[in-house]
Amino acid sequence: MADNASRDENLVPTLLAVSSADGVSPVKLKANATTGNLLVTIANAAVADGTYTVGLGTPSTGTNGTITITDGIITAIQEAS
Repeated sequence: MADNASRDENLVPTLLAVSSADGVSPVKLKANATTGNLLVTIANAAVADGTYTVGLGTPSTGTNGTITITDGIITAIQEAS
């Protein structure tokens, strides 16, 4: 896969993530076509509602963002400022 994000009809780039295997290789994100919700896989574990600190943003800065989960669905993503 190329290191560049796809672009929509207005030339706005889509989101990319990095592979958990090496922390470097870019991977495309997938979303539900009807709801637009980000599709995620949680291996045999329930995740309680709440706000969690996650590694968002530029890895070299060491900053973290947060995700908020409500009823098992990611409802907010906040990148560290």
